[in-house]
Amino acid sequence: MTLVMTDKPTTNTGIKADSGPRKASHILVACLCLIYLALNISVLIHTSRHPDLVTKMESKDSRQYIEIAQEFARGDFRMSYVQTMPHRQPLYPLLLAPAVKFWGDNPIALGSVNLLVGLALLICFYYGVRRLFQSDTVAAIGSLLFIGNPFMVDKIARRLMTEPSHALVLVILILLFLGYVRTGRPLYLLGIAAAAGLDYLSRTNGLFGAAATLGVLFVYDLWRLAKPRENDTRTRFARTRSVFLTYLGAAFVLMIVTIPTWLPRYQYFHNPVHHGYLSNFMWVDSYEEGHTGQIQSEFTWKDYAKSHSVGDFFHRWAEGFYRVYYDIPRHAEHIRVLYFLSLLGIVIAFAKRRWEFCVLAACLFIQLLPIVWTSITTPGPRVAYGTLLPFELFFATVGVSFVLTLLARYARRVAPARFPDSQ
Repeated sequence: MTLVMTDKPTTNTGIKADSGPRKASHILVACLCLIYLALNISVLIHTSRHPDLVTKMESKDSRQYIEIAQEFARGDFRMSYVQTMPHRQPLYPLLLAPAVKFWGDNPIALGSVNLLVGLALLICFYYGVRRLFQSDTVAAIGSLLFIGNPFMVDKIARRLMTEPSHALVLVILILLFLGYVRTGRPLYLLGIAAAAGLDYLSRTNGLFGAAATLGVLFVYDLWRLAKPRENDTRTRFARTRSVFLTYLGAAFVLMIVTIPTWLPRYQYFHNPVHHGYLSNFMWVDSYEEGHTGQIQSEFTWKDYAKSHSVGDFFHRWAEGFYRVYYDIPRHAEHIRVLYFLSLLGIVIAFAKRRWEFCVLAACLFIQLLPIVWTSITTPGPRVAYGTLLPFELFFATVGVSFVLTLLARYARRVAPARFPDSQ
């Protein structure tokens, strides 16, 4: 069992040849699922039995998602909620709708939706990482980092928010992303566009993610045109035409998948990306100032430019980077094993020229820029860490693979010295 990802794939899929998950892998993932369920079910039951925790679980933002889910449960898919709540997206309420229809506001039933979403995330992540690294050990350690993450436990078992669905879609998107960078197969890019569309249907900042993902990949593909793959005998013009046609197809897929969000906004506001007061947070200095609750934004970049200096502009960026890349993960994780492993993974990816992870790091950096800019107006960890976490998990697996490789080499060197007769 190798722990090192090779630079040249041995199959036409870009993934090392593998006989598929073994029986031991299935047993291991089943054990991980049991650990995940035992932890989160116990937290969910505790939450449901505590009146204050239940009230918090179903209040504020969560109440709005439940109200939208009630519309869907009645068979009303006109998206009329957009008229009063244009900052909400429909995917998470759609997931809640079956539970609302049959069990109403029962916290166990509603929380079970999050449990199932998190379970799907765990399974996708485990098998995806196992295929990337050909290692049950790396996949299991990465999965345990997800299971034990206090932020995700809170959002799965104590809240009714979009973080679980957002993380699930991002995990799928990242797996497709890595596959596309390795292979260049158009089908992967179309899948990325579909996943990015679902992410936008889950959370508004998914729009940044879609733009960053497709934009970074497009630039990467233009750069790669100068260095065609060994088995690609097409002319440069043919390769260029293929790239542009593929991205046109991806843009079409993105547009189709996101119809439930942009069409009602265009119908009611004549603006397909209208999100109410959310844009206020780009141009104010506090949450209270931006959170007007209105269906129209009240501030623009002109308001910010009039009342801020160039120094204010750079100070905001500096504070945002500190918060998003250090302070928020520090408080969200408590024990920062995941954080340091992910940093190690990024360093190793660039040092070892693991290009798929290098391009992924660029994608993360760009899509976090709007979140960095607005971190002083949305100081809580939800938005920033909810997006950062899935990427952290994948970068951490690179770090874990590197550490295990070093340990294996050390063990091979030490073994002959300890047991000379075995030679």
